[in-house]
Amino acid sequence: MSTDSSDPFFDWYHSPLSFEDWLAGGSLTVLCLIFIPLTALVAYIMYKADKEIIGYRYLVSSAFADILCMVQYGGFNGIAILAKNPLADKMNGRSAMQFYIDWVWFAMCLHYPLVAWSRFAAIKTPIWFCRQERWHSYVICLLPYLLALILVCSTHWSSFYVRFYFEPAVYGMLADDFVKYFFPHFLLTLRLFRYLIQGQSAMFMYFHIFCVAVPMILYLWTIGLIVRDRNASGVQGVSKGQMSVEKRLMYPCILGNLIFVLGQVAITIGTGTGKWATWTICVLFFINSAANCLLLLLFSPNLRASVLQGGKSVKIFERTTVSVIRI
Repeated sequence: MSTDSSDPFFDWYHSPLSFEDWLAGGSLTVLCLIFIPLTALVAYIMYKADKEIIGYRYLVSSAFADILCMVQYGGFNGIAILAKNPLADKMNGRSAMQFYIDWVWFAMCLHYPLVAWSRFAAIKTPIWFCRQERWHSYVICLLPYLLALILVCSTHWSSFYVRFYFEPAVYGMLADDFVKYFFPHFLLTLRLFRYLIQGQSAMFMYFHIFCVAVPMILYLWTIGLIVRDRNASGVQGVSKGQMSVEKRLMYPCILGNLIFVLGQVAITIGTGTGKWATWTICVLFFINSAANCLLLLLFSPNLRASVLQGGKSVKIFERTTVSVIRI
């Protein structure tokens, strides 16, 4: 909390919560209370069914990354606003928080190529994919988290890196320490100038392009394989019901990738200026993760039924009972 009377946010920190503060922080908290448990429940149902539907294993890992993302952009920001506390005041605290936030974001983004690869592998090499050991799948799922950690470690202490932190007075994130100087608006511009020309902006741009382009290529390739083999009698050793579920998982996965693209475009174009603009950016990050769970529910009536029953097992194929009938 600011104790320096020259700080432009001093008055905000030393005044009661306004209606806008309650609306901004409360709405983020409510979103977290709805979508984090819902995503966790869907992930639990898929986890119980992942011995039959191998693709669920990769979606369980993706759901975990989505939960972490919703916690940081919805939970952290909501708590910071309602508590009038930036959560990390000191330089080292802000650096550690930025490290964690970047790791979660990179891990979440890297799950888009991973999930797309799982859809491709399920169609291209169905026998190998459907006979994949459970531990093997979850070891593969660790790769986005490990690669994200390597990426953060290789960039976090670089000279070009501009750290951001949650500033509850503006309902979002700001560049580190710029408000402590005499010309805050000039220094904010200078910080953003550094962000744009010294490599950080380009790094994020290329990273996001990779996380969008690779899945789209894999999805188009997979659709081509499905169209080519649409009249095939089936794959020996793999049930038609199992292959049907693996194929139908394409719909929510592709739409989830498109929502990610739209979100990045919206953030790049800009959400305006002021505290509600920074709040909107955090909401867009939150929606990006929450949408994946909603898409799975949208395209699976039986998954919805299982969620309404509190995750109780229902029939997936004939002679097999697990958590979900089919996607």
